[in-house]
Amino acid sequence: MKKIVGITCGRTFKDGSPHREYQNTAYCVAVAAAGALAVLLPVSDPAAANDYLDRIDGLLLPGGIDVNPHHYGRARHPQLGETDEGQDLFEIAIAREAWRRRMPILAICRGIQLLNVALGGTLIQDLPSDCPSELVHRQTAERPVSTHEVIVDCESRLFRLTGQTMSVNSFHHQAVDTPGSELRVAARSADGVIEALESDVHPRVIAVQCHPEETAIHDAKSQALFRQFVAWL
Repeated sequence: MKKIVGITCGRTFKDGSPHREYQNTAYCVAVAAAGALAVLLPVSDPAAANDYLDRIDGLLLPGGIDVNPHHYGRARHPQLGETDEGQDLFEIAIAREAWRRRMPILAICRGIQLLNVALGGTLIQDLPSDCPSELVHRQTAERPVSTHEVIVDCESRLFRLTGQTMSVNSFHHQAVDTPGSELRVAARSADGVIEALESDVHPRVIAVQCHPEETAIHDAKSQALFRQFVAWL
């Protein structure tokens, strides 16, 4: 029987239209290609986190909108994007409980940021303002196109999957600042931005700033991230 990966949802609030829970198809396709089944977890009461986790084998925290900085004790930056307090609260709750259970976690883009905040870390709210760089972290190229490389720590578990470098796509203006409790840096871009986190106390975690679900259709290293995640289930 195939294992089940729960993928948290974003949601839209449009005047005159039904509110909608959603997630990009690429996550489901990449999970299926790695051998598991994907189910979507709607934004819910944080108290329901345990009930959802009881029914899945692994948690995927996907990309999406910004995390509200009050969750890590910072004032709102002028360039802060859209936030959703209900989504933040549910995802923080389910991330913390999955971590407590040592459930396999794959965290992507917003996901790495959310997991970091859930474990007490902080974020850079706007890279162009606070950490100017010639490296473009919010690319205009198509989503499956890799536009820069990241340098992987040779002592990390990520290194065993990707080697010393990995070509990645990049769609973010925020990034991890101070890693949270029990997290450590596994990769950085050439300008020093944190591109991956992992943990010595929870070895079944992959957290990356890029979007490997978009590149897994053609990139062996992106595929390896999903295969390893599913192998842990």
